[in-house]
Amino acid sequence: MRRFVLAALALTVLAACQPPDTSSEWQAITDAYLAAWNTGDFSGLDAVIAQDFVHRTTAPATSTVGLDSLRTSITATRTTYSGFRVTVEELVTMGDRATLRYVLTGTDSLGAQSTANGISVLRMTNGTLVEEVGVWDALAWMGGLGYVLSPPTDSGG
Repeated sequence: MRRFVLAALALTVLAACQPPDTSSEWQAITDAYLAAWNTGDFSGLDAVIAQDFVHRTTAPATSTVGLDSLRTSITATRTTYSGFRVTVEELVTMGDRATLRYVLTGTDSLGAQSTANGISVLRMTNGTLVEEVGVWDALAWMGGLGYVLSPPTDSGG
């Protein structure tokens, strides 16, 4: 009996050390966020994105601050690349943090189609998304649009 009590106590302590289950909050956030990026439907953003939301990305190195700036960024991207889409490959959540692995696709005004992989780390507070730090393969994206990276020419020195 003593072993049973000790085992039960140990399981209780271990269970108490786990972060709370926030999977339903993350599902609501990602559903609304992806709807905005994939369809231009901003109706769900107010409920799940903080007014002072910060989005940082490395390619190009930019930051978007605020919900209105996010809407502007999404609109500009969707206008520039028809059929722009973010497809989630994997979503891993733990407490107030999530990691999102995704594929971007879109077509430019000349008909060139492009694809790039990316990953973002997301953070929420009180059920709203407050920060995203993303890295995506801009070189692959630009290559798909027909751009070529070439080495610098010798400056004659």
